[in-house]
Amino acid sequence: MLRLARFLAQEKANVSFNEREGRYCNYFNVGFNSFEFILDLGQAYDEGRSPLQHTRIITGPAYAKALARLLLESLAAYEQAHGTIPDLAQCDPPNARKDGDSWLKAT
Repeated sequence: MLRLARFLAQEKANVSFNEREGRYCNYFNVGFNSFEFILDLGQAYDEGRSPLQHTRIITGPAYAKALARLLLESLAAYEQAHGTIPDLAQCDPPNARKDGDSWLKAT
């Protein structure tokens, strides 16, 4: 049984990059408890509609910290190659909600 579980895990790991589903995300909600971080990802729309949350990632604090570090390093490399990324407040993003509710949250 263990051999079958290892085989299935390896087969899942062998899924090619082109077979993975990609989802657009411009809505982030992050929460945590003493054991884990919860990242809810989705897409915000105009017209006061609630964001569509399509993905939830649950991970441990050490992995959340590694993800944060990876994002910061990637952003620094991007800005070095393409210039400074303006803050969202400077961009007035097209999907910003008009009711004052933030579409980028930490809870």
